[in-house]
Amino acid sequence: MHKGRMTRGARRLAAVGSLLLVLGLPASPAPAAEAEELRAPYYIYGAGTLGCAIWNQESASNQEQNPHWWQLREWLFGYLSAHSLWGDDSRRVAIDKANPGFYLEWVTTHCREHPGDPIHRGASLLIEFLIKSEN
Repeated sequence: MHKGRMTRGARRLAAVGSLLLVLGLPASPAPAAEAEELRAPYYIYGAGTLGCAIWNQESASNQEQNPHWWQLREWLFGYLSAHSLWGDDSRRVAIDKANPGFYLEWVTTHCREHPGDPIHRGASLLIEFLIKSEN
């Protein structure tokens, strides 16, 4: 790397950061009832604070060419990965890297059925589903 020039990875990171600022993605506290149900209080940051209606719109687009869709799906994968790594032993789930389409379809189905929910709600319910499936 030459001094003063950004690497390709750094440019991508800067682009994602810029996109988050442009979209104005704040931290969102989970609603009280939901927080209690999902063992919280906790905060959600980033694209997961957007509504399922946005997920529905972006997932229906030309996904390969849509940076907003990539942002949403990568947020979901990061959320799942963090839970897999940092969840306590009784609630930790194994993430199947060979089948990311299952996770995307699960959240897509949830969002179609509940367009008023935030995306993180669908992701949290997916984790609950995976925990129950392992037991």
